[in-house]
Amino acid sequence: MNFSKFFDPIHGSVVKGCIYYFKIAVALAVAAIPEGLPAVITTCLALGTRKMAQNNCIVRRLPSVETLGCTSTICSDKTGTLTKNEMCAVKFACVGESYRDLGLFDVDEKSYSPEGNVKYMIQKNFDENINFKHLAAVCGLNNRSRIVYEGNQFKIQGEPTEAALKVLAEKLGKFTGACIDYKKTPTGYSDSLEETIKRVATLDFSSARKTMSTIVKGYPGATGNAVLLKGAPERVLESCSGVSLANGQTYNFKSQLER
Repeated sequence: MNFSKFFDPIHGSVVKGCIYYFKIAVALAVAAIPEGLPAVITTCLALGTRKMAQNNCIVRRLPSVETLGCTSTICSDKTGTLTKNEMCAVKFACVGESYRDLGLFDVDEKSYSPEGNVKYMIQKNFDENINFKHLAAVCGLNNRSRIVYEGNQFKIQGEPTEAALKVLAEKLGKFTGACIDYKKTPTGYSDSLEETIKRVATLDFSSARKTMSTIVKGYPGATGNAVLLKGAPERVLESCSGVSLANGQTYNFKSQLER
């Protein structure tokens, strides 16, 4: 073997010269036996998949690893889910005395802990606006997730989005006067609602419907069954004929549009 070529100054160093001629040797071997190329590529992809799996990154198809390697830009609006696999509701709004009156509230972000507070919310505001109770009920009952306290931290059972809304329901539930030890019962407020409001049926969220709805019996103010709905704004608005005001009355905006 003419190893003296490894020392050619054009390579910069002996190591780089060795790597250069090693690549040539591999290329010649692949050219001589082209049948071995698919096996080499599959092996490389399998090793890449194994390394990603060690970092808790699951890959369904090997070609996706090759595609990811060629990716230069990733655009996403699910920052919390991608980085920590956690989501948290940090803002919400409720209609007040008029349909034009929209109150915006900030929520303390404490991961999945229901012990956070709703900023700018006082007991008087909560008692004078029935929409806060409706919001808490929909987030707590129209929901399949659970919050558990294990290992000195709050963990979820279910989807991160659902869990974020469940936590919001618990943070609002504190204003109902219920004294709850959230480390013993992290979903104490939602559980108390289920004691008087019974689920009849649930239609889970789907990409086609873009909503999730739960039919319940015994909802305050409803004579029969009531439907609790959440989902994409455009789909929710399609199902509404009016908006609930703070005093419990309904402003029928569809009748106003028809005039």
